[in-house]
Amino acid sequence: MGLLEEIPDRENYLIQSLAKMVHKFQFEQLVDLAEPAIANHQRSPHQHK
Repeated sequence: MGLLEEIPDRENYLIQSLAKMVHKFQFEQLVDLAEPAIANHQRSPHQHK
């Protein structure tokens, strides 16, 4: 889970909580939830490179 690795270790509770949430969801549900945000980000004129 690459994004969780970017969270500082001192936020262990947050990391563990997010990991549990991810494991409880089905992959397709996560994709369905993430797609609108990804599409919105891709249309944004202020993309970070």
